[in-house]
Amino acid sequence: MKLIEDNQLRLSHVVANNKMNRQRQLTGVNSYAKEIGINIFEYLSNRIEIGEETVLWLDICCGEGKALIECAQLLQETAYEKQVILIGLDLVSMFEVYPRKDLSNLKLLECAIELWETDRQFDLITCVHGLHYVGDKLGVIKKVAALLKPSGKFVGHIDLNNLKDNSGKPIDKCIMDSWKSMDWIYNPKKHLLEIHGKSDWKSVGVYQGADDTAGPNYTGQEAVNSYYKLDG
Repeated sequence: MKLIEDNQLRLSHVVANNKMNRQRQLTGVNSYAKEIGINIFEYLSNRIEIGEETVLWLDICCGEGKALIECAQLLQETAYEKQVILIGLDLVSMFEVYPRKDLSNLKLLECAIELWETDRQFDLITCVHGLHYVGDKLGVIKKVAALLKPSGKFVGHIDLNNLKDNSGKPIDKCIMDSWKSMDWIYNPKKHLLEIHGKSDWKSVGVYQGADDTAGPNYTGQEAVNSYYKLDG
C-alpha cells in the first residue's frame, strides 16, 4: 500500500466531495442538532448570558455553511448579534450565497484546518463528519483542543476504525486510553468525541500518511485511513 501526503490527499475525489455535510442545517431532521446533540444557537446565546463578552464558534468542514448562515440570521434578531463571531472552514468553497454586509459576524473560508492559523480562542468547535476525510486526524484533534477557551467545547465525529499503525493494525485502544487520561469523552456508538476545555494533548504517534482507497466507513461514504508510527 502506498500512502499519500496531505497535499495530494486534498486533491482526491474522496476528500473534495459534495456528499457529506453540504445541506445540513442548524436544527431539524438533517441538522447539527441531530448529529451532535447540541442546539448551537442556544449554546452560543447561553455563553453570552453567563457573562462571556465575545463568543466564537468555529465549524470545520462546514460544507455550504448553511448552519452557520442560519445561526447568523437568528442572531440578527437578538441584542447580542455583534458579540458572536462565526467562522466556517471547508476545503471546497461551495458556500451558499448570503448577504455578507448584513451578516458581518460570519466568515466562510476556503481552507484546510491543518493549514489554517489563528490567534483566537473558541467557545465551540464542531466537525460534523469532516474528520473522515482528513489525513492527520489526530493532529487536527490536537490543534482544536488547543484552540478552545478554558471553558470551551469541541464536538466532532471520528471513526477509530480509520486509524492504523504502520502494519495496518487498529490503534483504537491506544487512542481511547489516551483520551480517557485527558478526561475526554468518546461515544463509540455515535463515533462522537467531546473535549471540554483547552487542552495540550500529546498525540499517540507520528503521522505517516493516508490511504484514500479505504472504502466506506460507518457513514456509507468513502473515507480516508490515517497511519501512525506509535510512540514507544
